[in-house]
Amino acid sequence: MPAYLLLPVFALLTLLSACSPSAGPETEIRQVIEQMQTALDDRDNAGVRRHIAENFIGGPRGGAQLEREDVRKLLAGYFLRYRDIRLLITQLEIEADPGQPELASMRGTAALSGAAQRLPETARLYRFEGRWRRIDGDWQLVRCHWQ
Repeated sequence: MPAYLLLPVFALLTLLSACSPSAGPETEIRQVIEQMQTALDDRDNAGVRRHIAENFIGGPRGGAQLEREDVRKLLAGYFLRYRDIRLLITQLEIEADPGQPELASMRGTAALSGAAQRLPETARLYRFEGRWRRIDGDWQLVRCHWQ
């Protein structure tokens, strides 16, 4: 193939790579969220909590506050009650803190369903907001509230 025919392909690939997001806080946090979703699908309580900070505070807006240990108990209850748990996150926005690069905020919508058999027994839609902090090189969830 003549070299001049490869030039447009090379130019297109260069433009596409320039448009792709660089590995920054947003991309890294999205990867952590995917790891947490995989752990949830695998019913891996420790795998989910691996990305939750020791000083985590969260819970439903206006409701009781949950700490990291409460998250462990909540997940254990879900895993006992439901064979299949599915979480779908949409409209996820992640924004790095320009003044403090070790902090980032997120907000989005999550659909959560649980099923003991094939059909979901429960399904809910939540709006959530959270805060991430880079701790020892890893992004960890420090705050998360939902309604």
